[in-house]
Amino acid sequence: MNNNSINGIGDSMTHWANYIFNVWREDILNEGSIKYGISEYLVSSKGLLSNRDNGTSSKIEKIKFEYTHPFFLRKRLDLYFQESFTSNGKSEIQNIYIEFKFMRMNGFTQDDCKYYIYDLLRLASIRRNESDLTRAFFMLVGNSEQIKEELKYKKDESKRINIKPKKADEIKKKFCKYLNTETEINFTVNELEQDFKILESFNSEYDYRDDVRKVNNNDRISLKKVYPTEEGPKNKMGVYIWEISVN
Repeated sequence: MNNNSINGIGDSMTHWANYIFNVWREDILNEGSIKYGISEYLVSSKGLLSNRDNGTSSKIEKIKFEYTHPFFLRKRLDLYFQESFTSNGKSEIQNIYIEFKFMRMNGFTQDDCKYYIYDLLRLASIRRNESDLTRAFFMLVGNSEQIKEELKYKKDESKRINIKPKKADEIKKKFCKYLNTETEINFTVNELEQDFKILESFNSEYDYRDDVRKVNNNDRISLKKVYPTEEGPKNKMGVYIWEISVN
């Protein structure tokens, strides 16, 4: 498999978000505006308009934002598309699913943690039910330094300095064990449940369609960072993309 489309989406979103920031229109940057930055790539000559003249270039098709979720009733997914390409002389098609979030300048809250985890569990459900040619990604957009600071895995020093952390800070610190910008993460759904007690609320919020294999406590989820915005003074806004797999 290749990461052509994911790298293209990450680059496009990085350039677009920094352009908006640099012309002092950062007030329009939010979760809803992410699709505009992504679209710049999806409909480009590298995406939907690719002519694949050399027989090996990727081609993007069937682009759908707010896509009806294939496994949950009355729910939608931020982005779905197909990517066709030639690998070792063989034509292949990847189904690509992406959920995205925008991190505000004041960082993420306890509620944000919950919705980030919901996205990860929904993407894990897709990976659990579809073929190996299906790929699922979580994308986070925001101020580069803010994302790095908020998602930096910090060792618990509260006992050493005799300070009792606030509950919200404890939850945010735990969350960085599962999603951070530095390491590849592997964890079971049961570990997630032990830290956040979130499965009951997730299952009440999301109704599985019939004949769908539900994510269970023994499933092992892997998060691999596949796209980071290149660090530098020109990139005030950053994009991070993780690929989700389930074993």
